[in-house]
Amino acid sequence: MGCIHGIHSHVRRPRWGNTPCRKCVSYKDVAPSLLLTLLGLGANNTLNNNFEINPDPNALTVFPVFATGTIAADGPAQALFTHHPEHGREHHREHDREHERHGESHRDRDHDRDDEGVRRPVAGSTNIGIKTKHGMTATTTDDEQCPMPPILSCSPKAEQTDSCCVVTPGGVLLHTQFWDLGIGQADSWGIHGLWPDKCNGQFYENCDRDRAYSGSQITGFLQDAGRTDLLDFMNEFWQSDDETPENFWAHEWETHGTCVSTLEPSCFTGYTTGQETIPYFETIVQLFQKLNTYQALTSAGIEPSSEKTYELVDLQDAVQQSVGLIPDFTCEKSQLSSVQYYLNAQGPLQDGKFVASHASRKSECPKTGIKWLPKTVDDDKQ
Repeated sequence: MGCIHGIHSHVRRPRWGNTPCRKCVSYKDVAPSLLLTLLGLGANNTLNNNFEINPDPNALTVFPVFATGTIAADGPAQALFTHHPEHGREHHREHDREHERHGESHRDRDHDRDDEGVRRPVAGSTNIGIKTKHGMTATTTDDEQCPMPPILSCSPKAEQTDSCCVVTPGGVLLHTQFWDLGIGQADSWGIHGLWPDKCNGQFYENCDRDRAYSGSQITGFLQDAGRTDLLDFMNEFWQSDDETPENFWAHEWETHGTCVSTLEPSCFTGYTTGQETIPYFETIVQLFQKLNTYQALTSAGIEPSSEKTYELVDLQDAVQQSVGLIPDFTCEKSQLSSVQYYLNAQGPLQDGKFVASHASRKSECPKTGIKWLPKTVDDDKQ
């Protein structure tokens, strides 16, 4: 794993295999003490109808809005690494444009609205649980185990905890979906990825060039693991407008997946090359299925239209009512283009336990007059 300062401190730490982990010396991000009751939301192991969100408020532990105390950056946050030159096409330009929007991303976390009164994601308000099939739940040797209960990313204890046991330093996880008019299913948003941002809002990317697997390698890893179900779903819902799906997955893995600390090879017993990609991609697919943006909006009477316009608060309310999280929407001018869900991980990413996080990036949609245009998808692009 590439550390931001290029410095490693070798310390005795919990391990999942026989190879000691390396701990990166990084910023100490400040966050408040959290008292969390961990929920396990029911879900079966199939890829269809995979999640259930209990509408009973008594079944959820709702945490109050609180100040995170994260460090504010002066001026626009700077990416720690840059995208590979091969990925400068339009689809990835949108990713880069996101990076340019966040000069004021660090706001007062005591409030769920920004200076202009726009609602923002708030930390600790909702728990999200997923159940995966990869069988790579965190395990350690008997004498050195991960803390129980699991440590929350971006909490005060995260910096003192083995990075195989908590996602650090990229502890704010953005699950991103996009609305591309020319690709994918007409009645679904598309998967973009899962991006670990540092707790203070800095970008954290391209962390291990040695594990920058190709698209064909990633496809092979999934096939060898018997996960053709996952592969089929990704081919249908995780597409790009300017490259093959598998090359898009490779880009997302290289840029973001290599920065998830709990997926480092040293965190696995009997590690085999590429096995860490399986829980990464499965987690993203599971989150995408649970955070069904299209269903959330249309269930509230908000539908793609060439004529209608919507207010941002109505879009956010519809999604929050359905999935329990306040999303951030991104617009190109006044047209919806993407949505972000901000999460912290409770323990290793592959354990599938998440808590709502504050927003680490700046929202970019007008308050009113938002267009959600219908897709015009050719049959050969579906």
